[in-house]
Order: sequence, then C-alpha cells, then structure tokens
Amino acid sequence: MRKLAAACAGFLALMSNAGSRAQPQPAFDREFYFKMLGNRCLDFGGEAYWSIGSPVFVYTCNGSVAQRVRVRELGDGTHDVELRVRDLYCIGVRGRSRFIILAGQLELQACDKSPRQRFALDGDSILAGRQLSGRVTRDYAVQPQGGITNSRTPLAIAPREVSDLEYFRAYPVDGSDARPHSGFVFVSTEAELDSAIATGGWGSVIEIDPRAPFRIASNDSKFLKAGSTLRGYRKHAFQGPEVFRCSTSDAPAFRIWEEDVRMTGFQLTGPSKDRCPGYRDTEGDIPAIQAGQDQVPDQPLPSEPRAIVDHMEIRGWHGTALTVRGAGPSRDYKVDDDYKTDCEPVPLPRQVRTRAIGNFFHHVDLYGVNSDRGAYALAQGNVAYRIHNHVITSDGAKKSGYAAYDNLFVNPSGSQELDIHGTLHPTSWDAGLAGYYFDIGFNTALGRIKYYNGNTRPNFFLRGTPCLRVDLHDNIFRRARIFAIASNSLDPSRLVQSANIFGVTNALNVAADGLAAALPPLSETDVDADARATFADVRSFYGGGEIPAPFRVIARDPVIGTHQAHVGAYMKMFDRPDLSRGEIAKRVRERLRPQH
Repeated sequence: MRKLAAACAGFLALMSNAGSRAQPQPAFDREFYFKMLGNRCLDFGGEAYWSIGSPVFVYTCNGSVAQRVRVRELGDGTHDVELRVRDLYCIGVRGRSRFIILAGQLELQACDKSPRQRFALDGDSILAGRQLSGRVTRDYAVQPQGGITNSRTPLAIAPREVSDLEYFRAYPVDGSDARPHSGFVFVSTEAELDSAIATGGWGSVIEIDPRAPFRIASNDSKFLKAGSTLRGYRKHAFQGPEVFRCSTSDAPAFRIWEEDVRMTGFQLTGPSKDRCPGYRDTEGDIPAIQAGQDQVPDQPLPSEPRAIVDHMEIRGWHGTALTVRGAGPSRDYKVDDDYKTDCEPVPLPRQVRTRAIGNFFHHVDLYGVNSDRGAYALAQGNVAYRIHNHVITSDGAKKSGYAAYDNLFVNPSGSQELDIHGTLHPTSWDAGLAGYYFDIGFNTALGRIKYYNGNTRPNFFLRGTPCLRVDLHDNIFRRARIFAIASNSLDPSRLVQSANIFGVTNALNVAADGLAAALPPLSETDVDADARATFADVRSFYGGGEIPAPFRVIARDPVIGTHQAHVGAYMKMFDRPDLSRGEIAKRVRERLRPQH
C-alpha cells in the first residue's frame, strides 16, 4: 500500500507541475511512450518479433525499445501523425481496406501513407476516424480489445466514449517537455487563450496552466474551432486547472458551433462576489457552455455540433452548465401543443452529437444539461449536487430529447433532477407537447424530498405528452414510486417504466437529505477514532490518494457538516451496525465513484 501511495503521490506531483515548466517546444518527429492507467503501455514486442502483421498490444510499462513509438507529424496543417517503429514500420489498422475499419486490430505495417496509418492525438487519446475530408475525424479511439487490460491484449479501434479504456498519455522517451505535435499550446491568461483560439485550427490542443486559476473578464463568448481541444489533465485526486469568469453578460462563456470540439479536464467556475470586484448577483441566465447556434432570422440552423464536454467540474453558475441547441424551432405554446396533430416523425435511432460525460456539476442555479430546439444530447456518468432546478432537462419542442445514463444525483434540495418540459403554460410548462423521445436508464437519485417554490417535487417529471415516448428503466430511487415519478402525459402508454428500483436506503442518504446537520456534535475522541479510520479505509479503495472531489465537496457543505471526519462518523452511525468500516467504505466507493 505504501508503494501504491507513493506512486499516486508521484503521479499527482507530475500533474500539478504540468504547468511549472516553460512553454513546451513542439516535437515533430520524436519517440514517446504511450501510457494507460494501471501501469500499462502500448507495446509491439521485442525487436526479434518485429515483422509485417505483428500485433500491437498493451503490456506492463518497462521502458524498453518495444514501447518506444516514433511520432511523426504529417505536416499538412491537420496535426495528424504517423505512429512508427523506428524507420522500419508504421502502426496501422488491420484489414484489406486502406481505410479505418471499426474493431480492426493494430499491427505493424509497411508505411504507405494510407488512412489506416493516420492518427490524431489530443492529450489523452489516440484517435482514428473516417477521414472523408483527408483528416482524422474524432469518431473512433484506440483501446484494448474487449475492454480487457491484461498484458498482451491487442489494441483495436472502437467508437469513442472518452472512457478510461481510451486513456493514453504520451511521455517523451528523452524525458523532455516535448509534446507529440506542433498543435499543442500552453495558456496562462485570457489573452493567451484568445490568441490560441484565434490562431489555432483543426487538431490544436490548448492546455490550461494548472499553477493558478485565471480569470475571464470579457463579456464575449469564446468560440472554439472545429477539431480543437481545450483541456486540463484532471485525473485521480488532481482536480485540474481552473478558469473562472467575472462578467454579468448573458453570453455563454464558451460556444461550440463547429464539429469535433472537446472540452475536458478542468474546472469552469461562474462569477462570484469574492473573486470578482464589483460583481452583483443577477437574475439573468449566465450560462457556462452552449453547443449549437442561436436562431438567425431567415437563416436555417445547423444541427447541434458533434462535441464532447467531459471530466470537468462546472460550478457556481447562475444559469445552465451546458446547453445543447438543435436545428429545430423552439417550443411554441401557441402552435405545437397537441400530440395528436402537431408531431412530426424523427428518424430512429436518434443520433447523439453532443455529449456530457463524467462531469461534476454543483452549485448551479438553473440546469446541469439542457437539450432544446430539437437537440438530442447524451448525459452519462455525471455527478450532480445542489443544482437549483434540474440536473438534466429538455424543452418541449417537438423534436427535442436526451439520453441519460449512469448519472448520480445527490441533491439535498431543488426541483426534480430528471425533467421534461411541456409547451403550454409558460413558466410552469406543465402541459402540451413534451419533446420526442427520451431514454433514461441506470441513474441513481438519492434525494428524498424536493422543494421548489414551496411545492414538493418528484425525482422525475414528464410535464407534457411526448411525440413518441419516454423509456424510464433500470434506475434507482430512494423514494417510493408515488413520490419519485410524476407524469402529465395525456397518453399514459408513452411513459414506459421497467426495472426501476424504489425505496432504497443506505449510508449516503444522510448526505442526500442533509440530516447530518441535526446530529449531535462529535467529540475529539470520535473524530480521532472511528471517523478518521473510516476515511482511511475509503482512501485505501482509491489507491491511497485523496477522496475524489464530489465526496469532498459534499463533506464540506455546511448543511451536512464542516469536516470530512464528521461525515465519516455519520455514515458509520446510520449504516448497519454489523458492517465493518471496510464494508462501509466499499459501499461509499460503489455509490460515489466519479468517472474521472
């Protein structure tokens, strides 16, 4: 355990010092190690085994020649690269076609400059794509075949999901600070960020300085370009760099209008009095990120862009963390209100273009993810806490919808976490149409009682009648069904419920309801003994590192308790007395493990 803790400490030191060096010089042709999690590296075997068709696989990192990948930038303005083995071979995708084949394994090939030997690097992924325009799109990523990370598991092409299976960091063999291509730019100020966005293009990777938060003061949105990545390296207990905004503008801090944009791995904080001199609270909607364009008179809108917002912490916004805006009209309570006459068919399955994956949304005063004007967004693996209105919602526009999977809601207050607006009765939006299709599954809602404007709210509320249906399945609700689910649908058959679990209770309900504040104070003896031992057990499940951010933020909230140790003791008090501290810690891990 000591060795593991030391390894974690070393990794965190590397992450936290990522910005303490000078501006990195681009490496156009240099050898790198590609490291996964769990001490696994990209490997192609010893030199004696190199030949055309030899497999490329994962193996324990050892610094040998079998793991030294020569990254050669193609120099055509795309920042795409070849992955070579010295001057002898190129790594490519197996198959008879010269193009990328989904599920195709990586192998050593004779270099022929074909699309199957062309890759893109965005800081923590090896990307491949259809390359219809001659550059690597962001459709596919390299990962161990079958999701197995045992040594010698072949590497293959799979649909991109920004999961840990796709996590590959490039480390220069020579120990320098070089990046794998010339598109990497390091920024420490708003001016540098503006310059990097303006001068960058397809394949650019903008790395945010983690040494100190930097402020965005402009009232104008930052428009991210096609194929670009804005990133930190948030991972494990390292929380990533922070960008905070000081503006009362109702323009989103960031706009994504173009294709294949990614925002990942950093903290994005809204304005506050303590950090923004002269700032005054506003009743306006100040959003963090908007994917999709606003309506321009007499001009058709494109659909929502193909974009990913992942593994971020978005907090402190008087607005929506992420709005996904489609090409359709907004809800119109004067026209589209009858599910029998006003709906239009939409091709199925719905194509997901904008995705919010593995984020931590908290202390947001409106919504977490909002899908509107015909958009169909994906919200997956997010943790949400203290969202004033809804964590995931949609307007009632007749083509709007969303897919919500694997999310964890631990709100102690606010309105329903899962929401679908109607098109009638402005402000309440509790009748009329309610979008087109919604797939909501594998989520956990721990809140017990929801209050909004003095009224009790459920965990899920269908406020109108969908044009097709809502599939609500395989979710866990702490509350009984009658309190967890509500529907105003005029056609009950359009809310399809299956395999949901209701009335579940466990130690974390203390945090969900804020009951810890009513418990008697702990003595120093309690804090030193049971509580600290409990948190030591929790840390052991995280490899000896710090407890992940969502747990720590909840623990510090004054409604629950001002000290992590208090929450640890409360968990022990409220859980079954026959469970050991290790079992309690295991349950905490299973419920609050973030997608970092």
